Amino acid sequence: MIVEAKEDVLVLSGSLTQNYWETIRTAATLLLKRHPSGIVIDCGQLNEDAVTIEGVETFRDALNYIVSKNARIIVAKVPEKVREALTQVPGVRSQLPIADSVDAARASLHLSEETEKEMLPSTTHGLLLSISDSKDDEYQALRLSCMIANYRKAPVHLIYCIEIPRALPIGAPLPEKEAHARLALEDVERLAKKQGVAVIRHVQRTRDWSETLVRLANELNIETLVVTIPTVIDPSHDVTPRIVSLLRSAPCEVIIYRAKKSS
Repeated sequence: MIVEAKEDVLVLSGSLTQNYWETIRTAATLLLKRHPSGIVIDCGQLNEDAVTIEGVETFRDALNYIVSKNARIIVAKVPEKVREALTQVPGVRSQLPIADSVDAARASLHLSEETEKEMLPSTTHGLLLSISDSKDDEYQALRLSCMIANYRKAPVHLIYCIEIPRALPIGAPLPEKEAHARLALEDVERLAKKQGVAVIRHVQRTRDWSETLVRLANELNIETLVVTIPTVIDPSHDVTPRIVSLLRSAPCEVIIYRAKKSS
């Protein structure tokens, strides 16, 4: 096994016939110090004809270690026979995020890094606005949020929740959703700054956005939470139960915004 660190990626090459976690631990630790949101492991140069179950247990130990550091791990370019071996290690294949390419894995991690850099100290007057798109109804919700924030001289926390299907690991890269999150946040942030409001961006990977909003409202001492809902609710994606849960659990004022229905 040969381990090489290239910028923010660990590149593994050679055989995978035994547990090599101790071999790569030092390099992984150094990368985490430079990139605390997580690391990418490039498996594209592994010899898939020299793979054993003991070998893929390397990823189990790597996963456990990196998660214990509150970071993400994404493996990329995993050879087919390595993927097959991963399915035979309990708790690894179902929890280990896999990306088709190093670029996709990097993009996913960089989104987390960008939002972490924007974190500011919490405030007792802050406002949390949940966004999911760049539609006109959310612009209206943003204007309302900015009015409240300007009156209180408080920042607006913009949050985009990326819901991860339960069939996937919570850290699994979702390139389309992540790209959409970045664009939506940039779009709404640009409009908020025109209103003279300080903005803090958040991206959260979650199974349930209502639980995440409640948690953030508590952590950030939010005074007002603004949530937009669709003008027309798709019966197959009814948000009503989550709105009810939010209203029951949120520690702050909650404003539910729904745009006027077109005639």
